Amino acid sequence: MKASGVEPNSVAYNTLLDACAKARDVDHAFQVFQAMRDSHVLPDEVTYSSLVKACTASGDVDRAFSVVKDMRQTGSVPGEAIYTLLLKALCRSRQMDRLFSLLRTMKKDGVRLTPHMYKYLVSTMGDRTRADVFLKHARSQEIETELPKT
Repeated sequence: MKASGVEPNSVAYNTLLDACAKARDVDHAFQVFQAMRDSHVLPDEVTYSSLVKACTASGDVDRAFSVVKDMRQTGSVPGEAIYTLLLKALCRSRQMDRLFSLLRTMKKDGVRLTPHMYKYLVSTMGDRTRADVFLKHARSQEIETELPKT
């Protein structure tokens, strides 16, 4: 685009980031993100979500949390999409302590468990007994485990 004299906007950059995420190409995603910053195009929720998606898809959970930290430093707060990606990554990697910390942070940020998140949490536990243990522990840490009434 730049070669033809057209400056990419956030939509163009976010589209590239999403393609990188789908390809699990984390390094290229961060190159695109740096180019976005160098062009003084402000990242938005979609930008950060795509970066987190690229990180979690490739199994780099620590880097995903680094993206969220960077996001917070800009004054933004992660929303449901980013929390869902992080939750899934922590469940897949069985990082339960970190998962409980994430759930507490979600509560602090005013993001509630959605039916999709809840289903993923319970199904990741593998069986009913482990799910019950998880839910009991979550409640003991004052983490909301009830789904909102529909």
